[in-house]
Amino acid sequence: MNLKIYLKNNFLSLIILFSLIIWTVICGIQYGIHLSESKATYEKQALICENSTESWCELYEDEFKMPDTITIMFYILANSSLSYIQWLAPLFIMVAALPFFHTFLNSKFITYELTRESYPKTILKNIIIAVRKCFILPIMIIVLFLISFVLSGGNLNVEYSSALFLDIQFIHNIPFLLITYIIVLILHSIFYINIGLIFCKKNKSLITTIVKSYICFLILAILSEIFLGTFVSKVLHLKGYSSIFNLLGIWFYVDYPNLYSVIIYSIILAIGSFILVYWVYRNEEEVLTYAEK
Repeated sequence: MNLKIYLKNNFLSLIILFSLIIWTVICGIQYGIHLSESKATYEKQALICENSTESWCELYEDEFKMPDTITIMFYILANSSLSYIQWLAPLFIMVAALPFFHTFLNSKFITYELTRESYPKTILKNIIIAVRKCFILPIMIIVLFLISFVLSGGNLNVEYSSALFLDIQFIHNIPFLLITYIIVLILHSIFYINIGLIFCKKNKSLITTIVKSYICFLILAILSEIFLGTFVSKVLHLKGYSSIFNLLGIWFYVDYPNLYSVIIYSIILAIGSFILVYWVYRNEEEVLTYAEK
């Protein structure tokens, strides 16, 4: 595939990826400015306190302490405009992943491809093209981590202040935390994409497909938290496990019993949605009839 065709087929996904990166960088710069101002204010107060015996001057006896990388990363996620990513991430991923598959399914292109290869191979190939967009959110988070690392001066010694965004038990194994975070984002992105793939067969309009897919996700998020969360908490009496069913809460690991439970539920969502996609596209004749309408 030459560059021109690649850019044409991935135009929206590249736009979204670069937009998220730019958004992340801007939020990082804004926090960096805030951090510099805080440091300047602290040093000014410390200078005043050199010739003062006021009790509050005890707060300025030590040098200004720069927050660690993880604290900065989650602070930016929670307190900048990037906090809206919790609601917008599914929509962004659907917009990035669905156009190519929707065009493939709702045009004569599928009929042309079937003259060269079998139906299962054709459908699987195009589903994989859509699912590959699952790396957009992890790339954004990696960029955010690198920005946070630079702002912290390379400080990876996590302080307990991170407990505002993470359970304390998770800050003792940062590599595993970050790997889990990336895996969960990938699996949830696959879940978002699979919801969209299901609706691609039901709607000729791409915009309608994306809107219905997003609304479906929001409904599933509500049902997951209310019914599954309540069932686990009230019926099975597994305290702390109800929080893993919050599909919008995957950005902050608060009140999670352990990281393994988050991964397991994410795997269930990804595999379960893949099964539904298979069920929707299993019948070649039905799919071709729809494509020719």
